[in-house]
Amino acid sequence: MGYFKLYPDVKYSKGKLRSTLYLLGHGRTIHLTKTETEILEVFLTKSIEEVQEKLGEQQTKEILNYLLLNSIGILYKNNVYVEGYSQNANFNLSGYFEPPFEIDNLYIQLTNQCSMNCGFCGKEDRIEFQGCNSCAVWNANNSNDHNITDLIDGLDQFSNFKIKNIIFSGGNPFQEWNHLLSAIERIHKFNGSNIFIHCPPTTIDEKKLESLLKYNITLIFNVFDSNSGKEESNEALQKAVSISEKYNINYQFNLFITSPDVKDYESKLDLMNKFNASKIHNTEMINYGQKLPKLISSITGQDRVEDISHFEYFYRDNFNSCLNKKLAIAFNGDILPCPFINKKLGNIYDDEGINGVVKNNLHKEYWERTKSSASLCANCENRYGCIDCVNLELKIEENEDLKEYMCTYDPELSRWINEKERSDFAWNL
Repeated sequence: MGYFKLYPDVKYSKGKLRSTLYLLGHGRTIHLTKTETEILEVFLTKSIEEVQEKLGEQQTKEILNYLLLNSIGILYKNNVYVEGYSQNANFNLSGYFEPPFEIDNLYIQLTNQCSMNCGFCGKEDRIEFQGCNSCAVWNANNSNDHNITDLIDGLDQFSNFKIKNIIFSGGNPFQEWNHLLSAIERIHKFNGSNIFIHCPPTTIDEKKLESLLKYNITLIFNVFDSNSGKEESNEALQKAVSISEKYNINYQFNLFITSPDVKDYESKLDLMNKFNASKIHNTEMINYGQKLPKLISSITGQDRVEDISHFEYFYRDNFNSCLNKKLAIAFNGDILPCPFINKKLGNIYDDEGINGVVKNNLHKEYWERTKSSASLCANCENRYGCIDCVNLELKIEENEDLKEYMCTYDPELSRWINEKERSDFAWNL
């Protein structure tokens, strides 16, 4: 008798009709067809002799050879139990040991004002996909009994936390230049964080940049597509880049996408790629009332299922790749899980401020929101192999008609909508 077993580092995720294999040791992901899933189930639950009776000797041999040669599993003489690989201890450490509270990205909105006055910005009928990449005005409550000086004083609450990146966004921080400089000086005293500042290229001032040279600053220039009505000239972009390079200040780009014009999107990417930006981001504005085919800045079809490492698999099994270690402080002091998720966790002007959020674990609902707990992805076999904007995920949970913007796979039907299925699956039958 012989029995086929998956290697410990091969994770098998079963959906309603199909399944996905995550070969963690090889960093490979295989989305199996319905037929392949049924066959693999036979191999995993029956002896090889029983498989041969069901599939025939020749087909069993071909499939078994594929599974063995591609390091998917191994053949045993006896029906043994194989413990799956895990990065963590097999018991919950909560209550015994808690890791230190750390923030990877802290977003600060000094002001919700911007001289650009973009028509698409801050509108309730818009959904921001990856809005945190941009200077777009946040959807926070507009009531505010405090001034910017109070907000900057409130940043002292974060002095004891390790913060990797601090991002000024949610308006144009340069319009509050003196307060921006004061906030950077305050942060720099107690935290060696990387500092990112969002701004339109037209607002760059050479004298102001000279004041920032002693800090670890990255400027993020927001570039607009042709449909936005705010398209800046190539000259303005060139000027902003030239000043940054003159003072050796790192810079990045973020492209605002307001229409499904793929050619315009590609032409803007070509323009930005002519410069030496350290990174290019995207923010796509979705209009509730406009029926767009799909996102153009993100893969929505079959190729969205990524090859992932063992680290990525276990990370996504426990944390949210989009929200983990992320917080935002709105101009009114509200503490949010994301600049564009208007779910108040606390306020820096409360008695306990950020310490109350941490002590009561209010952030964990979002930091630990895995795709297994997200209603539209919980039963999808591909949930470990893709990553999305949670702001859009939450909007889809309110209105499932929006789902096609993000992903064209239907876990209930186990098929990609309006797309021809691949022919190059794990094995051809």
